[in-house]
Amino acid sequence: MRFLITVGVTCTRFRHRNFWGAAGLLVCGLLLGSNGLAQETREQKKAPQQRGIESQQYIDDEWGRKIGLLSPQIAAEPNNVALLLARGEALLRARLFDGSHDTPNAFLDFQKAAEINPKDPAAWVGMARAITRSELPQNGAEAANFEAKKRAYLQKALDLNPQFAPSLVEMGWMEWEGATGGVAPLSRLASIVKPSPENTAQLKKAGILAEEALQIDAQSGRAWLLKAEVLADSNRARDALEAYKTSLALDAVPAREALKARVDAFDATEASADALLYLAVLEPLEQPVPPDFYALRARAKFRLQDWEGAAADTDKAVESAGRGARRAAMLVLRGQLKLQQNDPVGAKTDFEAAYAADPKNLDALDVLRQIYAAQGNFTASIRVSNQLLEQRSDAHQVRFLLAMLLAFTGDMEGSKAAYEASVSQVSRRDVENQLQDVTKNLKKAPTFEPLLQAQRILQQELTKRG
Repeated sequence: MRFLITVGVTCTRFRHRNFWGAAGLLVCGLLLGSNGLAQETREQKKAPQQRGIESQQYIDDEWGRKIGLLSPQIAAEPNNVALLLARGEALLRARLFDGSHDTPNAFLDFQKAAEINPKDPAAWVGMARAITRSELPQNGAEAANFEAKKRAYLQKALDLNPQFAPSLVEMGWMEWEGATGGVAPLSRLASIVKPSPENTAQLKKAGILAEEALQIDAQSGRAWLLKAEVLADSNRARDALEAYKTSLALDAVPAREALKARVDAFDATEASADALLYLAVLEPLEQPVPPDFYALRARAKFRLQDWEGAAADTDKAVESAGRGARRAAMLVLRGQLKLQQNDPVGAKTDFEAAYAADPKNLDALDVLRQIYAAQGNFTASIRVSNQLLEQRSDAHQVRFLLAMLLAFTGDMEGSKAAYEASVSQVSRRDVENQLQDVTKNLKKAPTFEPLLQAQRILQQELTKRG
């Protein structure tokens, strides 16, 4: 349950952007009764007035509590710039009950700080950040003026202190938003629309500004997050991942939100996409944990060769998988990891368990037949190969290995039939490649009858095709 910090006693007008907005109205109605919500005049609806902080409700987290602590202090010292800046930052970071940020009140705190001490660059950067998070004007001319205001605030801060890292960071965020729209990563759009030279130039400039800021303040989580976003949009996922890790350590919440947005932008089926690597450093944000979370994160860690992390996640994936086909899929994932770690015995156990959980799991059958063959258990490999072929009659490589195994066990007629069935349904190039492999192996064992039979059948097939 989310608890609220209420500085005053009046419920605010909630914005209907999501579930929490509707829930907020319900809570207010229950607490105050049907007459508890203030009626707005037509003029207020036409041009909403600034709400006082005392009437707002903030989620009870670090930032919401900070607002509650700072407000009485500011009431006692209304011209204390440090307190105003601290509350302005808290207002930017805290969330209202509907999930939004109280940017209008944040802007007023930063604006008042700038009026009291116009030489404090933090106040001007704060104004730029607060206006950045406000809703964009609909009118094109207003939007241009809006951007100009933000730049003017940031330039004022840089004029006051050219080495003020937050100014450079926010300039960088403006360039990043200009390049990406602040929504879809360029890497996501690359397959559809090639980024314009202007967007690419803005992205590059954002990266330069992030680096300049980090040279001044290497502990700026917001600068590391900007660097990570730029790298991610430049299709440098692995470099971006390292920057995200640093950002998470310095300022976890915004970094976690940015990572989740990138992961959510990709379908779970795109597990091979670089963007899914970002899942490797994410912790579950929902309870209960989504059923595919640990499996997907294990795949991400697998690609990063984080074997220990991948193993821990595959264990969790198996534990939460239940029974049947889902459990089989998770066991196959863990078995594949164990093969990668050179643990064929553990892998065999998992693949056998996967087969027991779901006899139609083709991945389990395919790997088991190869493990059994490698271990010299030809009878078991033949049995599993036949089960696989019942479901995948077009699996020609399976049939070719089966022919070899049948020959090993002395079933030359069965082997001949399997060879002929395999080569008759593949391309000439495949037949030629198989013949090359067999001929190469015959140099090591020139009298080995299974290989000699395979060579004869392959040569006959090529002759037949002319």
